[in-house]
Amino acid sequence: MHKGRWFVPGLSFKLASALVFSVIVIAGGLGLTSTVFHERDLEHLLMETAERNADVVRRSARTAMLENDRVQLYRINHLLHGQGRNRPHGGQAG
Repeated sequence: MHKGRWFVPGLSFKLASALVFSVIVIAGGLGLTSTVFHERDLEHLLMETAERNADVVRRSARTAMLENDRVQLYRINHLLHGQGRNRPHGGQAG
């Protein structure tokens, strides 16, 4: 026996531990990569949704202007102005 050293039983233990370590590293790397890609997809989806919502508001305002519908324009303005109250710094954008 070896005094003062940690004795490793044999080659099978070394191979098994190397395999377990490799699986942990590969699974961690794949998990991290998956998280990064998922975050990018969510950001892309959020941007598309914001663009669609902005387009709906833009079209509604344009239609109200073409039809000279002041009530609808005031509603759109009130809706957009009311959303700013939930923002930090006194509701000011930017």
